[in-house]
Amino acid sequence: MAVNVSGLQLAQRGFPGLVAAVLRDSGLPADKLELEITESVVMTNEDWTRQVLGELKAIGVQISIDDFGTGYSSLGRLREFPIDRLKIDGSFIRRVQNNGEDRVIAATIIAMAKTLKLEVVAEGVEDFAQLLFLQEEHCTLVQGFFLSPPLTVAESGQLLRRLARDFDGSRTQRLRRLRG
Repeated sequence: MAVNVSGLQLAQRGFPGLVAAVLRDSGLPADKLELEITESVVMTNEDWTRQVLGELKAIGVQISIDDFGTGYSSLGRLREFPIDRLKIDGSFIRRVQNNGEDRVIAATIIAMAKTLKLEVVAEGVEDFAQLLFLQEEHCTLVQGFFLSPPLTVAESGQLLRRLARDFDGSRTQRLRRLRG
């Protein structure tokens, strides 16, 4: 389960304790919770953020940097934080076919993140050409309308059941069948 965390929430004293209490009360295993924090929030007060993220990691939750590439940080600075994955901002992904610069930026983010042993999620995948580019760059996690629009709980369950089935054929054939 992924949850967006605002700068105000992250700045609250006791936020890691609140997360721990919610996990305890809900019964959700800590490693199944992913907290998404935007790049700009992380870089606002680096010392405080490093401390809070360390406490959250000690609980066992996953930490993602959301909308990466839109702020002013660098991967070099981010490696000082206890994070698990980067989510490349969809603005770069939307233009990978038409803008060579965005194509290079996306490929560079993917390569550098992998060097730092971070997972990478490409946001905003809206067409097959974008997905193919990301596959070529070995980005294995994507999200966007091409794969699925926002779903209700019931619709999500149906999609997960369809994903659990074994499909024969290539990845492309499986994707077409899943979307169809």
